Amino acid sequence: MHSKVVVNKANVHDSQVFESLLDAENSSADVWADSAYRSQKILQ
Repeated sequence: MHSKVVVNKANVHDSQVFESLLDAENSSADVWADSAYRSQKILQ
């Protein structure tokens, strides 16, 4: 299992760093995240 962590200021919403946390080499379509990350753009 691989883990990525991003630390930022409290005024940066988690959804702003969502894509940087994804692993491009992981072929699974499953993502477990808060609904704040859900959008049409991300679902495609």
